[in-house]
Amino acid sequence: MAGWWITGYNLEEVWNTTKGENVRVAVLDTGINRHVDFDFSKIQGYDYINKSADFTTDENGHGTHCTGIINANGTKNQGMAPDANLFIAKVCDAAGKVNFDALKSALDDIYNETNNAGQVDILSMSFVMVGSIDEQPKIKEIEVLLTKIATDKKCILVSASGDRNEDWNNSPASVSACICVGSVGQTRVRSVFSTKTINMDVMAPGEDILSSANTQDSVAMSGTSMSAAYISGICALGLSYIKARMNEDPELIKKILYQTADAVNSSVNEYGHGIVAPQKFIDTLKTI
Repeated sequence: MAGWWITGYNLEEVWNTTKGENVRVAVLDTGINRHVDFDFSKIQGYDYINKSADFTTDENGHGTHCTGIINANGTKNQGMAPDANLFIAKVCDAAGKVNFDALKSALDDIYNETNNAGQVDILSMSFVMVGSIDEQPKIKEIEVLLTKIATDKKCILVSASGDRNEDWNNSPASVSACICVGSVGQTRVRSVFSTKTINMDVMAPGEDILSSANTQDSVAMSGTSMSAAYISGICALGLSYIKARMNEDPELIKKILYQTADAVNSSVNEYGHGIVAPQKFIDTLKTI
């Protein structure tokens, strides 16, 4: 049975138009397990933590769950864009903490289109970069590289706002090119954990989201990580639709995503442009 984050957002109607064909999403996370929800003929990747071509081990489970929200094929769980292609970049360790050197290497490959990381359309980043004073130069270098990827490679960047329930401008969500995503629950109210930030762009389901776990299981998780994965999948649907009509403008996707969001009468740092409205998003793209 489809969850509220699908039925309550008319995804089944949207899938009559597009399921994310001919779009490649890079998921930068803890890796992925060989779950029955994934078609590995459409998935490539690299383990930047262990410097290994085998990216199909996810000791944490976070990456598998987020990838399922984006791309699960419906065998056990249903993703937003089940026909999209993936590049899995394992840049977070078993505890879920991002490794800055691994992240930089992955972004270099995406920018240079090396190591099977070419032609990425969307970067999905469900992590925050928190480091010591000595690590700040590395964070700044990564932020500059993300901006170059967005500008030079015409890539859509999606980032979780964070789970601190306070005003906090974390990176990479604070990078101006990123779509900063917060979480709402089934009642369409901002999740208690969802960070408030002046960078907030759009809200998406992020509470008790059922997705892929281990090799054939399902598990419910909550967090803006889930919301960012959700928006990555929605962007894949929109980009797939306009690509089929010879338009690959990522700024159009962002503009219409924000324009069609359901506005909420609250502060911008809590809801941004509002709550994502997938069917309105796709229907508006059809008129352009």
